[in-house]
Amino acid sequence: MELKGQIVELRKQLSVKDNQLKTKDKPLKKEQQLAYQAQRLQADLQKQLESKTQELLTFSDQKKGFGNRLFNK
Repeated sequence: MELKGQIVELRKQLSVKDNQLKTKDKPLKKEQQLAYQAQRLQADLQKQLESKTQELLTFSDQKKGFGNRLFNK
């Protein structure tokens, strides 16, 4: 009889611990999701920056080419 009581008590404790872990996991999942979103945003911004930089370099090269054509005639 004593052994059955201990088993019941241990199962209750295990259930409590399981619930505590679930509660602790919720914020961690949210933090992981936010970190993933931040990484995606950073990658998107980096691509945009590289694209704009390339546009500016192309525009600058075209301006130089126009100036050279204009003054080297």
